[in-house]
Amino acid sequence: MGPPRGMLSWSKVIDRHPAGHLITGVYRQDGKVDRLKLLQRLVAAMPATGDWGSRTSSDRGEDVVQVVFEKEADAVRLGDTLGAMRSDAYPAWKSQRVFGFPLEVARKIAAAVEDTD
Repeated sequence: MGPPRGMLSWSKVIDRHPAGHLITGVYRQDGKVDRLKLLQRLVAAMPATGDWGSRTSSDRGEDVVQVVFEKEADAVRLGDTLGAMRSDAYPAWKSQRVFGFPLEVARKIAAAVEDTD
């Protein structure tokens, strides 16, 4: 089984869509949940209609997981699902939203994506 439809590496999606639509989840490292894999599974279950990529990193002293989309409709759908708020924290994106990604939210997503398997 290959990667989900439209999923590219972060660098490839940025090369193709340098000012895409960004969703950022902010969390504290707890070692209990792989938030990147959870979001990848959630996007695959949607499914996204265009290219997308994801990564984890540290930014401004916080751990973040980010998903960037080619199509705004995909970003809006994921953002609405996660309760993400519009943001301007990361310049140069066509649109961006940020959400808190504590362990409780991660567990809810894990339960939801397990139901789609």
